[in-house]
Amino acid sequence: MAKTKTIENLFIFIASISALLPLLLFLFFKHRRTYDSVFISIIVYSAVELLTNLIFYITSSFKVMRVTYSTFTIAEYLLFAVCFYSLIHNRKFKSGILFFSVCFTLFAILYSIFVKYRVLDSIPIGIETILILIYTFYFLYEQMGSVSQTLIYNKFSFWIVVGILIYLAGSFFIYIFAAQVDQETRGHYWIFSNIFTIIKYIFFSLAMFIKHKELALKKTKRTLFI
Repeated sequence: MAKTKTIENLFIFIASISALLPLLLFLFFKHRRTYDSVFISIIVYSAVELLTNLIFYITSSFKVMRVTYSTFTIAEYLLFAVCFYSLIHNRKFKSGILFFSVCFTLFAILYSIFVKYRVLDSIPIGIETILILIYTFYFLYEQMGSVSQTLIYNKFSFWIVVGILIYLAGSFFIYIFAAQVDQETRGHYWIFSNIFTIIKYIFFSLAMFIKHKELALKKTKRTLFI
């Protein structure tokens, strides 16, 4: 039992600081000034999650944690939505992203004000997950019809989207049923959410390496032609 608890604590710790990885890579890479809105969203998202985890560690106030959870859910959705809005080409679908983003934001704010939940804002999280998964599947569908000669797994966008997909799909039922089970049962399954969080940031970091390589190659080509 003690060994199992130690492993759980290890995954909690790694998941809590895994958001540091994209931030450190962003500071380390020389071409960060040329990053587009997709990467800026990922960097901001990593900083927001790191700050959220820090707040949970330094406070025991349920009211503070409640506001923090609600704020993070809205921020997470909006930052992921920015990524897909930038990556998807179909204008009608992009308009749909804007429409549902406004609707979701208003709903999540009203939910946090008027609904007194015990553990997590499970309903907004569920809606967020469904919307982002729809954007994810449409992005992959659009990529399947692309005439680009670059293999999809050689694109930085693929690894960002897959990271989001694994994280949201893997954690979906854990978050949905979090309020319906006791703390001990929730703790047993929360390790999977931590694992998916770690995978998410590993994939985000891999995307940053691919993007850095692309930018370095473009700079080299420009230098050769000058």
